[in-house]
Amino acid sequence: MTGKKSISKDDTSIELIYCTKHNFGSVSKGSIRQKEHIKNSKGKCKFAPYDPKIHNPKYDDSEIINSHVEDEEEKKTDSQKILEFTQDKIVKKVRSNGNHSNVYGIVKINDNYKVIFLGSKECIQWLNSEYFDFSGKTHSPDLYKNVIALIIAQAITKESPIEEIHNRIAYVDNVIYYNLSNKEYELVVIDKNGYSIVKNDLDTPMFRKKSSPLPQLKPKNKKNKNPLDELVELLKIPRENRQLFKIHLISLFISNYPIPIMILHGEKGSAKSTITDTVKKIVDPSPQNRNSLSKNVDNLNIHVFNHQISNFDNISYIDHEISDELCKIVTGHAYNKRELYTDDGEVILAVKGKILLNGVTPNIEYPDLMDRSIFYESVFIPEHQRLTEEEFNKKINELTPYVLDQVFTSLSFVLKNIESIKPEIKLKKRMADFTVFGECISRSLGYEKNSFLEAYDNNLTSNSLRAYESWPIINILLEIIRDYNKDFEISIDDLFKKCKSIAFEKSIDTKSQFSKFPKNESGLSAQITRLNDSFRNSGYDIVSYRYNSRDGKYKRGTRILKITSSSTSFFSSLNKSGEKPVSVVSPVSVQKQARNKAKSDTGKKSQPVSVVSDTNQVKSNKKNGTKDDTGKKSQPVSKKAKSVPKNGTDTATQVTQPNIDPLGKTVKTRKTGTKNNSKSLDESSKKYTHFKCLTCNAGEFGIDEKGTNSESILQFHKKQGHSINYFNYKEGNL
Repeated sequence: MTGKKSISKDDTSIELIYCTKHNFGSVSKGSIRQKEHIKNSKGKCKFAPYDPKIHNPKYDDSEIINSHVEDEEEKKTDSQKILEFTQDKIVKKVRSNGNHSNVYGIVKINDNYKVIFLGSKECIQWLNSEYFDFSGKTHSPDLYKNVIALIIAQAITKESPIEEIHNRIAYVDNVIYYNLSNKEYELVVIDKNGYSIVKNDLDTPMFRKKSSPLPQLKPKNKKNKNPLDELVELLKIPRENRQLFKIHLISLFISNYPIPIMILHGEKGSAKSTITDTVKKIVDPSPQNRNSLSKNVDNLNIHVFNHQISNFDNISYIDHEISDELCKIVTGHAYNKRELYTDDGEVILAVKGKILLNGVTPNIEYPDLMDRSIFYESVFIPEHQRLTEEEFNKKINELTPYVLDQVFTSLSFVLKNIESIKPEIKLKKRMADFTVFGECISRSLGYEKNSFLEAYDNNLTSNSLRAYESWPIINILLEIIRDYNKDFEISIDDLFKKCKSIAFEKSIDTKSQFSKFPKNESGLSAQITRLNDSFRNSGYDIVSYRYNSRDGKYKRGTRILKITSSSTSFFSSLNKSGEKPVSVVSPVSVQKQARNKAKSDTGKKSQPVSVVSDTNQVKSNKKNGTKDDTGKKSQPVSKKAKSVPKNGTDTATQVTQPNIDPLGKTVKTRKTGTKNNSKSLDESSKKYTHFKCLTCNAGEFGIDEKGTNSESILQFHKKQGHSINYFNYKEGNL
């Protein structure tokens, strides 16, 4: 602005001047005021063209000068004002890599950075509150929704950055971030050097809060103690499963990698729901720790997408569709769904979750889901050992900070050593990443090398053999294969006829809609493909192909099955010394059967048969002159004993014996067997209390149990050349 000011009257121009010597003005050049000022100042003045921005310090605050700015502000609509306010408040905007139409913003609240899902109810409430504090005005929710909708549209069309939005745990660049979800907006940062607690900022991963997580307790160190051992003792986890359970629990803190489903099963009163509920609280506490498993695929995927870990309570049956969906969720998949109120709009969710299941007898019979699961059988808790909910929660709340400290310390060890341990693991299971992480976690807890791999293999083998009970075609087909006693080929048509004939002889239901016996040749082919892992574990490879030759052996286009002996079955996968650890066969089922049998025979309660359990192990120790695990001296176990942690953590001792499969001692007898073989069988029958026939899938039977014709059931199966599975070692033979 210059010193000239235009005046409309007479269209003349007046020049304004300013005395810089005495800071006087502005006055018109040649005016009376200028002359009086010169006279009073005795001619010592120095004039310059008047510039209000230089000569008037209060120019910017002048109501007259700034009246046009206020006029422009008054002309703005409420939407424009709220839009400008909101854009100033949102520090950062990103799109979710799981769904590019979902936009998240970082806002600063009381010097803390918070992630908000733009368009959510939480976002509208935040904007309403913030704008009221700023302006003292309130508006309808629709006005705020329209403003947020515009910001979302701009973020999508202008392609804001794409980032992964996490639930509670993030695994980024070999660093694990655990969101405590507390008022201080703190994170636990775990790397190869340990762990620390920091505040959330613009550089840390972004976490969504759709599932309304509860704040987690801060970790605390408990010197010279093992909180995980205290936890499994409090939860009454059977000793033979404790190593696997602790490793499985820690692995649930590793995001972005497939982790098997944790399945608790057992009789009522065995704390199944309490165990899964506790695991959920330790990993991802939320107001709804237990949920029902939805039969709707949409609801299931959305629930898993919004939670770090999902706990489905009291499961009795899982159908084929939900089973396949759970498999995809564990491995990770993109779930597509039509967008509401659109014809061609599509919502894509990147779903990968951790899952807990429990039930009395969860009917999980599909091999794909079994391979992605780890089963734990819970133990019945007597009335005098039970705690009230208040007592139990108090113990868990006291223990959780120390458990978290041990978990985070273990994960730090994993991050530091995983690259060096990974090459040592030559054979990886279907859940290959979990196999590697599990072995690393096992070593961090002080267990022997490869002891986790053996325990995990045993559990998977048990899972595979569960299929024998659910799918009748397995035993029928194994019977046909053993009759051939050599590698052979057969058409699917001929095989179906043979299977149907045997099913008729055995009075197996083949026609009802509830029967799992295949209804036709294509159904048989599909079942064989689905159950191939069970056949492989039984020692056979089955490969199918289309016959295209014109030699007349088979009709062209017929599906042919080629069946050969497998070298990868668990019967042949022994170590170099020909030994494998005794299986972690749950003693619960043996105790239960013995208890029920005793009741039915005598009408009175009877003591359960001997099993390697907590109580009987102590009895055995006392009988053999050894001490319990209180730290006192005990006699050495076999040199082949596995899964004994270096630091003395609590776990079951697994004694190795020759020629023992993952379910116990399996001996395949032959009608033309040698004397040495018979002697071996006699010795085996003396060392165990129970057996099961794998060929007939019959049992469990007592070693001395007799049939209706007073003949020994064991001797009957031996004469037939069947595969016998011995288990439940007698006390004194360990």
